[in-house]
Amino acid sequence: MLKPAVLIAIATTAPLVGLLGWRGLGVLPFTMAWLGVVTWKQIQRTPVGRHRRDRVPLAPVAKVQTVTCTESPFDRRAAMAGLQVDTAGGRLLQIRIPYLGREIATSLYERLAAQAAHTAFRW
Repeated sequence: MLKPAVLIAIATTAPLVGLLGWRGLGVLPFTMAWLGVVTWKQIQRTPVGRHRRDRVPLAPVAKVQTVTCTESPFDRRAAMAGLQVDTAGGRLLQIRIPYLGREIATSLYERLAAQAAHTAFRW
């Protein structure tokens, strides 16, 4: 989760370097620190559980609305996939679990989609 924050910090600082020259880089540490704190708070707000040695975000199955298995070209090349779970309301709206093995992502996707399809949705 920290990699996109670093890329955003660099992308927002680049125009300042164009305008102010190398003095614009002075903003980069502050931007990275701010985005680091925002990312850390987001990580702390995401409830997680343990599956063997891995930490994975959790959501009640009764709240799951959609489940999507995603693969980028880089994921395909590395035999990996990601899982995206959209939940109904509450604190959790969307959970992303990237960098899973393709077989694990597929089995989790099938299991969650089946459970969500057979769960009576309550508002």
